[in-house]
Amino acid sequence: MTFKIMSVDELKARLQDSQVQVIDIRDQQAFHAEHIENAQHIGEHNMDAFLLEADMDKVLVVCCYSGMMSQNAAQYFFEQGFCEVYSLQGGYLAWQASDK
Repeated sequence: MTFKIMSVDELKARLQDSQVQVIDIRDQQAFHAEHIENAQHIGEHNMDAFLLEADMDKVLVVCCYSGMMSQNAAQYFFEQGFCEVYSLQGGYLAWQASDK
């Protein structure tokens, strides 16, 4: 098994579910400028703490700029033991475009 791809529309529908957690792997400046509501910024500075504290049974959605880097990150998190991991298709750019 491996990670899966989630569309922006599917994420929007599932955000009401408390069993979904979103992490954003873009750089800190981009994350602080704007991000998906309740997303957590994850980078090298807090990766270990996140892995120690995260609920591995919750669905994990990984967001990057365009949906490419999040695929590698999603595979990494899947290998760390998360039960269900997704890469956000199109990344934050697709998320932004969906609001227009």
